[in-house]
Amino acid sequence: MNRMPAWMGALDRKLVRELWRMKTQALAIAFVIAGGVAVHLLAAGMLSSLQETRRAYYERYLFADVWAPVVRAPQRLIADIRAIVVAGCGRCGGQSAPPGPRSPSHRRAEG
Repeated sequence: MNRMPAWMGALDRKLVRELWRMKTQALAIAFVIAGGVAVHLLAAGMLSSLQETRRAYYERYLFADVWAPVVRAPQRLIADIRAIVVAGCGRCGGQSAPPGPRSPSHRRAEG
């Protein structure tokens, strides 16, 4: 290890000698850090993919972006609530409910 460059200071030479002595530990530390970075990148990619999948699913099946549960509403308000739902949704084309397996449009597509 006496082949160190002349421009290297005493502390730098000591650091290189110490790292050379514990090269397996330094390699293990590097692998742990690389594994952590890989897990972080995979998790971030998966989160992005799941968010995009949820957005596409909600758009395809005309799910609402905001839910407002109604526990006890008077029967006379049903028409008003349906009017709000139809008017508020620009992508459903006037449908008050998303097409499902029992809707007439779905049966026509299958038959």
